[in-house]
Amino acid sequence: MIPCSSALEALLNWTGGQTPLIQFDLYTFSLSGGQQLTYTTAPFVIEAPTSTIWDMPSWTGSGSLWHSGIAWTPFPLDDEGAKALGHWKAGLDSDSWQIKISPRAIDAVTGATFPDTIGSVPWLQAARLGYLDYADVIVSRAYFSTMPIYPLPNGGAVPVGTICIFRGQVGQVDLTRTAAFLTINDYKSILSQQMPRNLYQGSCRHKLYDARCTLSAASYTATGTALSGSSANELVATLSAPAGSGTFLLGILTMTSGANSGFSRMVTAWDGASTAALRNPFPFPIAVGDTFSLTAGCDKSMATCTAFANLVNFGGNPYIPVPEVTLGA
Repeated sequence: MIPCSSALEALLNWTGGQTPLIQFDLYTFSLSGGQQLTYTTAPFVIEAPTSTIWDMPSWTGSGSLWHSGIAWTPFPLDDEGAKALGHWKAGLDSDSWQIKISPRAIDAVTGATFPDTIGSVPWLQAARLGYLDYADVIVSRAYFSTMPIYPLPNGGAVPVGTICIFRGQVGQVDLTRTAAFLTINDYKSILSQQMPRNLYQGSCRHKLYDARCTLSAASYTATGTALSGSSANELVATLSAPAGSGTFLLGILTMTSGANSGFSRMVTAWDGASTAALRNPFPFPIAVGDTFSLTAGCDKSMATCTAFANLVNFGGNPYIPVPEVTLGA
C-alpha cells in the first residue's frame, strides 16, 4: 500500500458523486553533483509549504529529500504524442520510466535563447555533457480537489497531497537536436552490476580525482587564453607543466568562454609548452581570446601516482604475476 496523507486519502475515497480529482506529475532530480531540479507538468508552480504531506526520505534513507518551501516549476515535458511511459515487470527485472523533455530554444516573453538550463549550461548541452548521469529521480503525482485559479498563493499552488509513483536513477539519455529522452531505471537495476566490483590489475582502478583517489582537481588545474593557431582540434596557449603528473596528456580541457563554453575534451597529445591536441574536435572553432581550464591527466601507473605523491592511494596491483600457460608433452 502506498502511503499518503489523510486529506488525500479522503479525496481518493470521495463518495459524493463524481470524484473532483485534478492531478499533475512532479519530477525531482537529485544530480550527483548535489544540485536539485524540480519540474511539474502543471501550467503553474506547485509548492510544499511544509514537509509533512511530502514525507520523502533522501536516497541515503535518512532525512527528507523534500523540504519546506520546495517548489516544482512548469517545464516542457510530457508533450502531446510523447507521454511518459512506465514499465513494471514481475520478479527481479528492473522497472523503468521513460520521459521526453523538450527544452525551449527561445523564451517567447524575453527573447532569451536557450532559457532552460542546468546551472548556467543550456539543458540539452548539459545532458550531453553528462550532468544527468546516475541522477536520483522521484516521479510523484500531486492531487487537487479543484483547479487552482490565479492569483496563486505566494510560491505556488498547494495540492491536497502527493503519491510517489516511481523512483530510480537515470540510466540512459538519448538526445536529438530538440529533445532528450530519459530512461529511468528503478533500484533493482543495481543488482545487474557485474561482481566482484574491482578487478586485480596492474593499473590503478580509481578514477583520477574521485573519492578513492583523494586528489583535488582544482590543485592540478591551469587556466589560460587561446592564442593564434588554435582550432576545433587543437589548442595553442602558453602553459607551464602542471604539478603532479607533470603533463596535460590524458587531461581534460574545458572551454569557459566563447562558442564552445561548457564543452570538454580529452587531451591526447601535448608538446610540453604550448600545443594540446584533442581526442575529438570541439563543435565550433576555438577563437583567439577564448578562455579555458586544463586539468592534469593520469595514465594509471604507479610511477605517475608517485609523481602525484599519492602512492598510498594507488589502486593497482603491479606485482601480480603475468598469466602463464603450461603446455604438457
